[in-house]
Amino acid sequence: MTTLRRVLTTLSFILAIILAVAWFFGPSIGLALRGQPFFLLPPTPERYAAVVLDEAEEYGIYGASAEFARARAVVEAAAADAEDPADLHDLLDEALVAAGGRHSAFIPFEDLAEDRAAEQAPPTVVTEGGVLVATVPGRNVHRDGQAYADVLSAGLTQPGCGAVVDLRGNTGGDIAPMLAGVSPLLDDGVVLQFVSRHGTRDVRVDGNTAAEPGGTTTTSGGKNPLPVALLIDDATASAAEAVLLSFAGLDRARSFGGPTAGYASQNIGFDMYDSAVIITTASMRDRTGREYVYGPVPPNVDTAAPEAAARDWLAAEYDCR
Repeated sequence: MTTLRRVLTTLSFILAIILAVAWFFGPSIGLALRGQPFFLLPPTPERYAAVVLDEAEEYGIYGASAEFARARAVVEAAAADAEDPADLHDLLDEALVAAGGRHSAFIPFEDLAEDRAAEQAPPTVVTEGGVLVATVPGRNVHRDGQAYADVLSAGLTQPGCGAVVDLRGNTGGDIAPMLAGVSPLLDDGVVLQFVSRHGTRDVRVDGNTAAEPGGTTTTSGGKNPLPVALLIDDATASAAEAVLLSFAGLDRARSFGGPTAGYASQNIGFDMYDSAVIITTASMRDRTGREYVYGPVPPNVDTAAPEAAARDWLAAEYDCR
């Protein structure tokens, strides 16, 4: 009986240690292993806020700023008197913007439901007078990125004398499927870099594989290094700006239209149990060394008639009519 009691005591001690570890380190372990904090019990407002604020301070592009420190203090003061984590949603949103800029957000799930259910406009590639015209729409990250990339890659490996990549109205999504889709037109190697407080990370294209810190997508068909005209406007944002900047510095590429939306940055995201957290962690640097964050990317040719200007350039420079 004494032996059984010792075994039970030992097991109880081990269980207590496991529960203590889960209680204290569950959020950080959950974020590290599966990108979502784990709570053994529903968190208090203070603990809930601390998880979000700690991540924002560690990874936010402005996480070390005085502005974020002030925003954090406001949230912590409110959390001490809050009855429910939901009472802090608006203040947490303000703190995330202070830590990461306007591309960061704290979004309750009910506000995301419509976006996550939205249909994804399909990409298309058509041939018009020897020119491959690719329409590259925003990509819903909850839809099939592989199919999206395959359509573009297959279309852009067809014979032609030039290509037009239309990024107008593309408000973003996943970078890897978009880049893999246009990979036939890109040179291999580092096409873009993310620059954060913790270092620099490369975005690479190798053949028809696009690899960035958030994921990798591979298509097929090989290369088709045509002259490329990129069409952009003030709704070209985020991942679409990454695609645009991936062509920067290539002699055979020009952009036409108007300045982009100015969200050329990298985000990380994770879900709390009731909301999504998005934190901007890095700016984008193109192959020429120019760095962008929250400033519109200007076109090479500013014009209200980008299609006509692109066709004129392809015809004049490459006899592609």
